[in-house]
Amino acid sequence: MLRLTPEEAMLRDLRIRRLLGRGITARVYKGRWNGVTVAVKIIEHSERSPGTASSGILRESLLATQLSHPNIVQSYFTSTMTVSKRNALAKAWLSAEAGTSPATKQSPEPSSSAQKGDDNHDGNSSDSHTAVTMSSEMCWRRSAAPGLLAAAAWIIMEFCEKGSLERAVSRGTFIRREDRQPEMIGVYKALLDTASGLGYLHSIGVVHGDLKNANVLLKGASRDLRGFSCKIAGFGLSRVLDMDATHDTDMIDISTCKFGTIVHMPSELLLTGRMTTATDVYSFGLKMWELFTSQRVFEQGLSIGQIFYTVAYQNWRPTVPPNCPPGYAELMTACWHQDPEQRPTVPQLLRSLQKLYVAEKQRMAAERQPAAAGAQGAAGAGGEHGV
Repeated sequence: MLRLTPEEAMLRDLRIRRLLGRGITARVYKGRWNGVTVAVKIIEHSERSPGTASSGILRESLLATQLSHPNIVQSYFTSTMTVSKRNALAKAWLSAEAGTSPATKQSPEPSSSAQKGDDNHDGNSSDSHTAVTMSSEMCWRRSAAPGLLAAAAWIIMEFCEKGSLERAVSRGTFIRREDRQPEMIGVYKALLDTASGLGYLHSIGVVHGDLKNANVLLKGASRDLRGFSCKIAGFGLSRVLDMDATHDTDMIDISTCKFGTIVHMPSELLLTGRMTTATDVYSFGLKMWELFTSQRVFEQGLSIGQIFYTVAYQNWRPTVPPNCPPGYAELMTACWHQDPEQRPTVPQLLRSLQKLYVAEKQRMAAERQPAAAGAQGAAGAGGEHGV
């Protein structure tokens, strides 16, 4: 009988179901854990010394469980083990469930829909993986370099069944059907959610480092008129700053870490490796543009090198749409200011967004009043005519 560590014992109740999405080094599955529907992120890597790619994986798993905020995806549990240990546990546990020998028990193959992945998180596909625990499909094999031990990091997270903000934008969630103009109340609430989560991160000295709509997930919320709330995810590139650092002075060397999404990076990060809280604010400004236009920056399909040159050496920014409200445009362009010191802090962002949100609600209420008065007047005139 295998001797389990407390962490391994915690994984005993985990059930992996369908594949939600995959990347180069990770896969995310829907699962059940302690009676709760969860998302399970599994990242395979090689055990190396700190300072390499695997240290970023460890950083994400350690950081995730220490974060707690309504607008941050909650991580419940993390574990890292070698692939050989994982396979031994899988065989033992599957055998115990099936009452057969490890050699005769076969893991079911994933359905074609699961292999394609689904970032909708709608939960409609078949749960054919209910009895599968830590099978070879869940943690695919990767060859490690000689002398390196293959390992897997497991992160059990809050399940956000509404998918990503990027997906919602592409589906036209923030466009009014009647006139194809931006639905500004929804835009402001999504931005306020994101800024609230980002403000929490900065308040505890964490720079996200890869803020984009694909890293903001939507969680169902029955008390919210939208039916969802926005939660920041994707902490693999996050960095913990010196708590004495200012908005613009703390720096790291990006030569020791991976790049995030290059289209959301400011020139100072691309050219000098300067990462600060102002880096996230720049990315937030591009999020504002994408939410307002329901488009993605650089949709024309430039290469990474072309994007790098355009942003780093030509100071490229998206064109502000002519129908953009002045206050919105002013805040958005302030976020992507060339000088990091001139960008607003997140607390300033939150105050400005709240004012814009309230002003938009007042504007909409004022527009409705004449229409309501006109309808009442017409009804009254009809009644007098009837007398």
